[in-house]
Amino acid sequence: MEKDRSSVMVAIFKRKGGEGVLTKIVTEENSILYTGILKRLKEGEKGIIVYFNNEQEWSLLTNRRVIAKPGAESVPYEILFDNLVNVEPAFLLERAEGIAPGRFSRLILTDKTGEKYILKSESGDPVQGMFQVLWFLLK
Repeated sequence: MEKDRSSVMVAIFKRKGGEGVLTKIVTEENSILYTGILKRLKEGEKGIIVYFNNEQEWSLLTNRRVIAKPGAESVPYEILFDNLVNVEPAFLLERAEGIAPGRFSRLILTDKTGEKYILKSESGDPVQGMFQVLWFLLK
């Protein structure tokens, strides 16, 4: 039986980052706002932290995996936490696009096959919180 790390994930997110305008801890009260994303959950899975810009750009951390659609030109993807081997800020990518360091909002996730994925969030505390949660889950 897998251990539920949801409360630890929320605690790390709050302590090392935090909510923003578009990034929230999923609660019973706000879950109706994210119905389109939360319908992707499997049995026994629950949404923990969500970034929702629009239907074309969103990210969800559940108690088991990352599910995301980083932009209009991309297809949704998912990575089980057990298959995640690295998470790092997308500094080079964002710097090359002329984004100032304080406005960075993307992480690069790498799975066991070496495939890399972009995880979009909100700059500042939200992306920092997501990074710290994912870093914790690598251990």
